[in-house]
Amino acid sequence: MAAMSFDKYIAICQPLHSLAIINSRFCLKLILACWVVSFFVMFPPTIMIVQLPFCGPSVMNHFYCDTPFLLQLSCMNTCFIEELMLVILIIIILSALIVTVISYGCIIVTILHIPSSTGRKKAFSTCSAHLMVVMIFYSTSICRYICPAHRGGWHSDKVFAFFFCIVTQMLNPYIYSLRNNQVKHALKRSVVKAFSSSLSQSRAGLAPPVD
Repeated sequence: MAAMSFDKYIAICQPLHSLAIINSRFCLKLILACWVVSFFVMFPPTIMIVQLPFCGPSVMNHFYCDTPFLLQLSCMNTCFIEELMLVILIIIILSALIVTVISYGCIIVTILHIPSSTGRKKAFSTCSAHLMVVMIFYSTSICRYICPAHRGGWHSDKVFAFFFCIVTQMLNPYIYSLRNNQVKHALKRSVVKAFSSSLSQSRAGLAPPVD
């Protein structure tokens, strides 16, 4: 999310230098940096969790194997691991959120300085889809991982996890691809074709039998 926010910032605030800055080499370095940082940040707590003894019940009150629920199945005191995970998640989420907020702050300032309303509308439309995903992703991730689960109850924790893991990922291809006119026309043709097919089948089912 932070990397894509930076990409939107370059595209809107520095459009003449966009192709020179966001090239294939820079994108590859950015992807590798995200992978490497994520690996080394999450590697120590993962090793600590793997070494925990699990002698309690094997049933987890969740729809996937998430860390807070996994720690509840351990026989040892996991307060240190929980505090370590909380510190790591706060650093990761808030650092990415700061980059995103700064990027969109610069984007909003740049858009407001565009003289024509058409130009402002076009510039805002280029980042509106990503901004929508950012708001859903960060709000659910903060409620899911930074706020303790016992404050809102297990039911609310599952709801936040559902939005964080499923809804946000499911919306990504629709939000980004529906900005493409070819995708819009293809989707419209598919809907019309499916509707006409179902309508013809219903008419055929209502037609009187022929002797």
